[in-house]
Amino acid sequence: MLENSLAFKILPQIIREHMFINGHYRLPLFLYESVANLIGYIILVW
Repeated sequence: MLENSLAFKILPQIIREHMFINGHYRLPLFLYESVANLIGYIILVW
């Protein structure tokens, strides 16, 4: 993940610091999963 990407700019500093593990940035997949679940819920309810 590049430091100038949009996702990197949106996340708070504390989360960005904890994403750097063993010399590499790890993506917060829980964030993407929760957004997908929310969209799925809206589609089902609508």
